[in-house]
Amino acid sequence: MIDMRSDLPLERDASARVLPWVIAVMVYLAALALAGSISVHGALSRWNAGLAGKVTVQIDPAPDLEMSRRQRLALETLRTTPGVVEAELMPRERLAELLEPWLGKGNVAPDLPVPELIDVSIDPDKIDLVELARRIEGIGIGVRLDDHSLWTRGLIVGGRSIQGLALIAVVLIGFAAVAIVIFATRAGFATHFDIIELLHLMGAQDGYIARQFQRHFRWLSLKGGISGLVLAAATLWLLGQLAGDLEGPLLPHLRLGPSGWSALLLLPLIAAWVATMTARLTVMRALRKLP
Repeated sequence: MIDMRSDLPLERDASARVLPWVIAVMVYLAALALAGSISVHGALSRWNAGLAGKVTVQIDPAPDLEMSRRQRLALETLRTTPGVVEAELMPRERLAELLEPWLGKGNVAPDLPVPELIDVSIDPDKIDLVELARRIEGIGIGVRLDDHSLWTRGLIVGGRSIQGLALIAVVLIGFAAVAIVIFATRAGFATHFDIIELLHLMGAQDGYIARQFQRHFRWLSLKGGISGLVLAAATLWLLGQLAGDLEGPLLPHLRLGPSGWSALLLLPLIAAWVATMTARLTVMRALRKLP
């Protein structure tokens, strides 16, 4: 059997030196974009899960108004409303924890005028939020019900937009990789045209010649893809370490989980497969033009 690697000295081409680096950069960028999309998806899922079946009653501090009276009336209204599972006044220590990501740890003064919050668990199927909001607002000035719909809707729309942009970036990177492999394959075909033509005249099957290009570009892409993935993993780990102290309640955590890392591990294999098929189709198309 003829050694398929000896017929075409593709390893001497410029593509053998350049293509792995190009594929590494593309896999690196694709991995970061995909990791960002996965992180945002996880954050959206946590926000939805955390806010499902939850509303908040806010009581603003106001001069000449008795805070305790408004608290008592709000709690009585909530606890006598069908569909309210639980209503508890949020301790000031918990309020301080919620403010610390913005004000800084230890910067929440005890005499800082902050609204009182009542954390309410509800059964969405058994409660009329419109009627409950009307009753809560009737208690007095500065008392209102927040069902989180306005800002959560904005967060979800923004998160979906970021996910869409990240996926578009991955697709564009894939198209760029295909274009580069086509260019490199055509360059290799032109460089070794005399040998290819001779093999063709000797009766070599088109698939035999194409497989040599396939093996060459599959190996180069796999090598570059693994390098790019290792660099991306190191970058994500570093970003996770740097962002550890900055993560707030609304910031997406840079934790991908097993499924996320599994998706990233597929990138070098996908890059190798794309390069293999692109090289094959490019060579087969060129061979069909030979007499």
